[in-house]
Amino acid sequence: MLPTTYKKLTTTRHSKNFREAVEILDADLLPPAPDEVVIRNLYAGVNASDVMMAAGQYLLPT
Repeated sequence: MLPTTYKKLTTTRHSKNFREAVEILDADLLPPAPDEVVIRNLYAGVNASDVMMAAGQYLLPT
């Protein structure tokens, strides 16, 4: 049986303090399409570019 929700880390504001810049939110998990699979992750990495983006110091190409 598939879960109906998942947790996601999202940036809610820019801050040099990473913990102040992000929140862990519950989100609805949509059922996969016939050509998709669901993979359960126990851990996900956060790297330097994630921290810089939360601080407003990492610009994405346009």
